[in-house]
Amino acid sequence: MMKNGKENGLRCGNLGLEYVSDKTRKIVPAKQEGVGCNCSGRTEAANVNWCKYHVLTENERDEIFCQFYKIGDYNAQNAFLFGLISRQECSGIYLKKRKNENSSRRHVSFIYRVKDSHGQLNRVCSKGFCDVFGISKRRLSTARGDRKVNISQSNGNDSEDEEEGCNTSKVSPPVDHRKALPTPKIPTGLVFYLRQLWVYNLGVYVCNKKTAFMCMWPENIASRVPGHTFLPSDRDFGVIEKKIRKTDYVFTPDDWFRLVENSRLKNPFQVLRMGTEDFKNFHNAASLIVRNQKNALGRKMPLRKIAILRIQATKPGILQYKTKYSDICPWEEVQVFYKPAGRPNKGKNLAMPSQETLRKIFLPSNMECLYPAGRKISAKKHKDLMSLLPYIPQNHHAVYYALQPDNLTAAEEVEDDPDN
Repeated sequence: MMKNGKENGLRCGNLGLEYVSDKTRKIVPAKQEGVGCNCSGRTEAANVNWCKYHVLTENERDEIFCQFYKIGDYNAQNAFLFGLISRQECSGIYLKKRKNENSSRRHVSFIYRVKDSHGQLNRVCSKGFCDVFGISKRRLSTARGDRKVNISQSNGNDSEDEEEGCNTSKVSPPVDHRKALPTPKIPTGLVFYLRQLWVYNLGVYVCNKKTAFMCMWPENIASRVPGHTFLPSDRDFGVIEKKIRKTDYVFTPDDWFRLVENSRLKNPFQVLRMGTEDFKNFHNAASLIVRNQKNALGRKMPLRKIAILRIQATKPGILQYKTKYSDICPWEEVQVFYKPAGRPNKGKNLAMPSQETLRKIFLPSNMECLYPAGRKISAKKHKDLMSLLPYIPQNHHAVYYALQPDNLTAAEEVEDDPDN
């Protein structure tokens, strides 16, 4: 069957049919199954008895081939292939065999499986996997989302020198938000026009331990929390960004968590998967504290000019601040008070809270969760995510079915800006 035109050529190519190339004007033959692997003839010598390609009958292979090209969409086919591929880290034995840690670019291995007529998954080798579906090695590389490039392992920059702006004698972690991560991430233009589920990443760099913690959660757990500084977190986010550029497929928030965990081999990031119990309602606790308008020297507290805040356990009820980053600039103190119950009374003296009172107010176990039952997403976003399910492997659909839409009217529904 021959069809002309670029659009018809793409359609025929996705269906595995013969067509005429719009660019070269040559006939591109129809897709065919490969000749198969020879693992069955060398199982004893090469220890590849796990490859079950030879177990599949010819009729089963023909049915798998036909069902694959009946999908008819390039991205949906890649998502189907991705669901049959699992990824695992290389074993410790393989890593120890290297003379030099950087001598090999292979840090992960892939396991390929194919369903037979009974719905059972059979593991096959990469050649058998390509031959069953009639795809090339390049198409396989695209489907599994990897890129054959050398991932630099020196991004950690673990210099023994003290980090700029960090005092290693104190724990003063810079905090920064990375740009929100869209979920799912699939290489199709359709995603550009649809709303996606945002995954937030709050990076905390502990200077005295030179360790980066990534607190991550999807928007159905909680909204984005404020917080931004500069310094080492920007470098950490640059390492993650390099890994993202080399990854084509991300289907769930858990995929983002694993990507961040594996983005740096030396001194890897510590990913903290945040849940609803990790987000507390500070409004009730803050209502019990009254801030003094003037500091200990009687001067008005310049809120907009504050550069550094410090709280010491030895000084409960005292907030220390600086208006400049200079070491010469002295620390100034402002006292906070405990607001008594009842109606406000000008004659009633505000008491300075004791350490026990502050502990009672701000103890996490005494505070209410901000989103006890999770956070609902907009109904329009929920609809868009449901429309993307054909491009997502079926084993990930439960994540999207668990999302709760917020059934507000169109006038009341407001979409959050993930980067504000």
